[in-house]
Amino acid sequence: MSEGLDAEHAGRTDTNPTLPPLPSPPSLPGRRQLAAWWAGCLLLCLLTALVVTAAGSLAAVAMLALPLSQAPGPLIRRWRLRRLLTDHRYRTLVGGSTDALAAALRPYGIHELTIRVGPTVRGLARSYRAGSRGIVLLNEHLLRAPWVTGFFLTHEFGHLARHDFVRRPLVISTLLACWVCGVLAAPLAAIGLAPALALAVAFNWAMELDCDRIAARWVGLGPAERAMWVLGQSERQPGQSPLTVIRIRLHLTHPPVGRRLAAVRAAAGSPPPR
Repeated sequence: MSEGLDAEHAGRTDTNPTLPPLPSPPSLPGRRQLAAWWAGCLLLCLLTALVVTAAGSLAAVAMLALPLSQAPGPLIRRWRLRRLLTDHRYRTLVGGSTDALAAALRPYGIHELTIRVGPTVRGLARSYRAGSRGIVLLNEHLLRAPWVTGFFLTHEFGHLARHDFVRRPLVISTLLACWVCGVLAAPLAAIGLAPALALAVAFNWAMELDCDRIAARWVGLGPAERAMWVLGQSERQPGQSPLTVIRIRLHLTHPPVGRRLAAVRAAAGSPPPR
């Protein structure tokens, strides 16, 4: 990935890179959208349970897997956040634009924001949220290109505002609960695992594309296009683990870069949502 940034920013000698100043954020999703997802998942489980029960099976008790699986979620998220905050491979950025970025996310329930940089960030940037605390990890090479950094940073802010760290396990557990319930009622329903996995991948794609659109509206088309170029270069870097190669080649967690590029171009050229 560093080779791609070196190629784009050849000749730059910025020895003290910082986070770029960002414009005011566009309208971001928040708790209302999360509540709608909770309601939709619970409704899907309820309908599945009713159908299975009407068919004369007691397999509907498998629906209990949904609420039970989410019960330890807050504790798990706090534990994971604490590990990221104390990981010695990263250094924490303080002051300056970091404080302004934290203030921009405060209306969306983020009251404490930490931004850390290091050499081993998977996918150039990642984020995590537990309650009102959020963290963003950036690959240190990104800081050579401030406006590319701005795109990946605001993309991760989209994940924080969307509560994707609650939504993703909620969707996956809902799909698995419905599948298990169907299998217990009719073993032939086991073939439904493939559609369930396809729906999980579709959710991942929709989630990532939505955050790409948020970032494109936030920082503009130019930085978004350059970020997509850097992302494409990073996916071609040698030395990646076999699991990473499989994830990238099969597009299990992220859509192809070409699809993401089309999404940011359409988002940057359209008016922001009200």
